[in-house]
Amino acid sequence: MGSPAAHVNSDDYYKVLGVGRQASDQEIKTAYRKLALKYHPDKNPGDTEAARATFNKISEAYETLRDTEKRNMYDRFGKDGAAGGFGRQNGGGQHGHGMSTQQADDIFRAFFGSDGFGFGSPGGVPHHMPGMPGSMPGAMPGGMPSGMPKGMFQFFQQDGDLFGGKNGDLFGGKNGGQQRQQPSPPYCLTKSTQVVIHGLTTASEYNGKSGTIACWDAQRHRYQVQLESGEALYLRSQNLTQRCSVEVVGLQSKPELNGKTAQVFGYDGQTSRYSVLVETPAMALGLQAGNCLLKQGTAVTLQGLSDLSLKGMMAQIVAVDRARARYTVQCQGGRQICVKVDKVLF
Repeated sequence: MGSPAAHVNSDDYYKVLGVGRQASDQEIKTAYRKLALKYHPDKNPGDTEAARATFNKISEAYETLRDTEKRNMYDRFGKDGAAGGFGRQNGGGQHGHGMSTQQADDIFRAFFGSDGFGFGSPGGVPHHMPGMPGSMPGAMPGGMPSGMPKGMFQFFQQDGDLFGGKNGDLFGGKNGGQQRQQPSPPYCLTKSTQVVIHGLTTASEYNGKSGTIACWDAQRHRYQVQLESGEALYLRSQNLTQRCSVEVVGLQSKPELNGKTAQVFGYDGQTSRYSVLVETPAMALGLQAGNCLLKQGTAVTLQGLSDLSLKGMMAQIVAVDRARARYTVQCQGGRQICVKVDKVLF
């Protein structure tokens, strides 16, 4: 029996892509590839606006179903459960759908290559990348792989999200992933902490992926994150969200949920909301940092403070003032300050 026909106007992600609910990852990729090429606005100059709306919807369906965690949340709770990466707002170029134009274009480029229709392996990681398991011989002097466009090689060398070393060793470089093992400072996430990746721009295919902290690399000033797929990435604290427990506080739209425990499973940088799952009653929500009360000892990253020297600084919560909705944090330089609960990323 063949695959069901795609119904791009459906509200069901599976029907949008024309796949069954038991579809494999490869079937989902194949369906996206076919539909993305068909409805890409550049391929439909006569009706660009309609094609854009459909293209965004196809991208939203693919981005949800290709990720095991998001797919499970979608299967259990529908779009609200999987909306951590998109928000549900109109405007800002979203054409009435949850996924923005920028997000859809990023997914397309990551899947097909740097220019959308050029080279690259499905999933967005080029073939023959130095240090990549299974890479093929034929590297040129300086480490540039044969056949890789120069611009893309520079992209992998210079990307500030992923690479701390000058050689851009996403997968651990010459050492094959063996890292310096040293005690992590108190302001760092501890080894084996579960995290979700977000906010990467040039390698957006990793956004929404889950992993665990392998170690803190002080020289790179990045975490080594071990993905479920076995890949090891080096990432800044700003691009990681802890899968931790929080207490819901200060929620006016659903005050009955205040005081409830929720599990964080994602973060949407565009809406600045954490995707959480309330345990009782089971409910998926998008909460701002100010509605998530963290525990003493949590590692955080400072944001939105008037002192710009503190922007992006890592810190640890050493005290929680519930009445004033503030944390006392100890910064990585040893300084202690008091901040509002919405001035941290976690």
